[in-house]
Amino acid sequence: MSEQLIVSFITFMIMSFGTLANLFVFLGAKKMGSMNSSFGIITKNQAICNMVMCLIFLLYVCPMQLSDSQPLVNYSRFLGLSAMTVYEVSNQLHLLLALNRLCAVFWTFHYDQIFNKFNTNLMKNVACLIAITMCIGFYEVLGCHFSYNDISWTFVFLNTQSCSTITWYSDFILNISMVALTLIINLITAYKAGKDSRNLLSSVGVQMSKEQKQRENSFIRQSFFQGASIFAGQVTYYVTAPLVSNSILLFLDASLWAFMHAFEGGIILASNKEMVSVMKKKRLFILFCVDFSKPKGIAIVVVLNNDTSPENYRVALGKQCTMLCFHSRIQFFTSERFGNSIPMFANGCESIII
Repeated sequence: MSEQLIVSFITFMIMSFGTLANLFVFLGAKKMGSMNSSFGIITKNQAICNMVMCLIFLLYVCPMQLSDSQPLVNYSRFLGLSAMTVYEVSNQLHLLLALNRLCAVFWTFHYDQIFNKFNTNLMKNVACLIAITMCIGFYEVLGCHFSYNDISWTFVFLNTQSCSTITWYSDFILNISMVALTLIINLITAYKAGKDSRNLLSSVGVQMSKEQKQRENSFIRQSFFQGASIFAGQVTYYVTAPLVSNSILLFLDASLWAFMHAFEGGIILASNKEMVSVMKKKRLFILFCVDFSKPKGIAIVVVLNNDTSPENYRVALGKQCTMLCFHSRIQFFTSERFGNSIPMFANGCESIII
């Protein structure tokens, strides 16, 4: 009985934290003007996936751990199927986010065409459709049910030879490969973005600021810890859990793949101070609209509203302008849209629309 209370307490605490942390990420993303974009759409859907996973464990698994209710256990395979579907969608959204960043850095001038809102929603829906089809096929049609087990106090696959073979490839190999690919893409993107930023700054004789270095390091840390948490969840379930005899350690090993959805909300918040600060106070936005058809024509708009998207002002002020949204540090940017190279200054740009 004491072990039941311990595992249910662990589940309740971790998943309660995860629900709140990912809700905070979702609300923060909605308030940030720079998140009214393709990247923001994927990020918000990622937070929703994490919240759904946390709520499945909080509202369904935790009561089963406390009560051993047979009706709940009998129908647990449907919640297990839902949890696996959310897990697969989440991993595919991670890969989509990585490709989004890669495209923004390597194919900047084609980014708006590739990752416009229509294409982003289409890719997101395709990811959901693939995950739903795959999970129903493997875990329901083929009978490899993912249901609650009262020994490990969490979801486990049906213990047969055929199911072990299917899940080894459909879950472990597939998701480990996807995590590795996502991590590699993120590291390549971080390296290229940092290199381009340093080259641009050095060309005008400016050193990279401490805040810029911190942002670059934060992105690398976030990518590493997100990838490491997903990787650890897979390894502990398939490799270490079968070797563990202690029931509580078995529960932790077999549940880490789900707990990482809770941890991810904390990782994102810890790596993105802007997301935390935007929830605490209003932020001053200064937008410069430069009309290059009039050499001295510069309009300045000051906005005191976290919910305002810079894109709205670009539309209002005209398409032939470069808009910089900024608030803290010195950076240099160059515009080549109009056939010339013009240095522009921005203090800590959160969103740049060119």
